[in-house]
Amino acid sequence: MHLFDLERIKLLGSGFYGYVYLVKYNNKEYALKVSYINDDEINNDNSNVKNELKINKTIFKKYPNQFSRLIKIDFKKDCDEITGKTNMRKFAKYHTCIYRLYSLVDTTWKNIDLSKFELKVKYSMFIQLYNIYNILEKNDYVHGDILDKNIGIKYTTDEFLIINNKQIPTYGMYIQMIDYDMIVNKNTNIKQFKNKQTNDRNGIISLMSDLKNTILDETLYEIGLDKRTIFYNNLRNMDIYLKYNKFLKNNLYLNDWIVLSFNPKIYKKLLNNYKLKNTELYLPKLDIINIIKLYNTEKIIDYLINKLEQLK
Repeated sequence: MHLFDLERIKLLGSGFYGYVYLVKYNNKEYALKVSYINDDEINNDNSNVKNELKINKTIFKKYPNQFSRLIKIDFKKDCDEITGKTNMRKFAKYHTCIYRLYSLVDTTWKNIDLSKFELKVKYSMFIQLYNIYNILEKNDYVHGDILDKNIGIKYTTDEFLIINNKQIPTYGMYIQMIDYDMIVNKNTNIKQFKNKQTNDRNGIISLMSDLKNTILDETLYEIGLDKRTIFYNNLRNMDIYLKYNKFLKNNLYLNDWIVLSFNPKIYKKLLNNYKLKNTELYLPKLDIINIIKLYNTEKIIDYLINKLEQLK
């Protein structure tokens, strides 16, 4: 049976590239992702789709608790999968749809309230998340889109998992990566790999507080700077920082995008300057500062493991 013929029980979510539905296949429930695809990408050995197929047979198979598995893939030409207002309209010109059947997670990071978890549980979650990033990085891959909606949570009765030769309590949850549309291989596109690597590092840090980019967006808009240009480019430029240092210092919060968007050389100055107002950090402020300073993934994991062990 073709995947596009499966009955779609309900919509689980949507993103920039497509929709995800709950379906039944061989009497089991799965997640079906539907999106458009360029025919050139189907035939390109270095495309994201081909990268996903490769690591599904290797990395994902070796680490089944850390990655949602691709069960089956299907294509359909001259398809029509446009539903409501969606960015998929931009890709409908390709006229070919790709259907990917994945193992199902119980929920996503986006759907949980991290403020209700004990600190030890949050340490475990971030240790697992950095471990996933590290597994990919060691194998010359980067996920490229680490966001709360792309991080699955699978409930488990397993009490521990082994990370860096240490027993890490699961607290009933496996953190599991999902959605691989943006995955990049280091050996095929080094520039894109490094950009996505930065995005993923930033993505993990952004999960450590409840603030998003709204305050930064609004403030930069007020001083007449194009938000998109600033957001993705100019904040990494030391000249922009120096020019608006006083204004930014007096008006911005310490939120994830401020911490992430600037050149690493001035992280420390930023962190020392900004005040925390009306926000909640899910990890202690000093931990976030140290994680940013450490940068090296193995060292970050060891640091978090040490903090978790101190709570036992």
